[in-house]
Amino acid sequence: MAGERETYPHPAEWAVARLRRGITQGEFPPNSHLPGERGLAERLGVGRSTLRDALARLEELRFVERSPNRGTRVLTAAERLGEKPVGVVYRRLQAQERPERVSILEGVQDQLHELGYPWRRITYEDPAGGTGQTPAGAV
Repeated sequence: MAGERETYPHPAEWAVARLRRGITQGEFPPNSHLPGERGLAERLGVGRSTLRDALARLEELRFVERSPNRGTRVLTAAERLGEKPVGVVYRRLQAQERPERVSILEGVQDQLHELGYPWRRITYEDPAGGTGQTPAGAV
């Protein structure tokens, strides 16, 4: 880890990167509280003031929420996005089309749910008769 730290000009930047990685990889799951400052600083091998700088930056980036007397809570993906839903677009499949296409879309939907992203299903009839083109105005 020492070699990794050398790539960051300030220890707080390394701590931000390390905590972000821990959050995105599930070490610190959404809605969980991070350990107290003293324990977390020791765990990362940084000073408490460095840790406070890193936590302030993570709060600016909307990865955590800090509250006096409550600690630091990891935000869900939905909270990080500001509750903007992700659209999952479905084209109504014809009977002869391959069922694996449906399972892929359902897998994406499941992944979004597991990550805490709000999503909504958008289904449309393909006016081109099943060519799979995205309707005008879809993102």
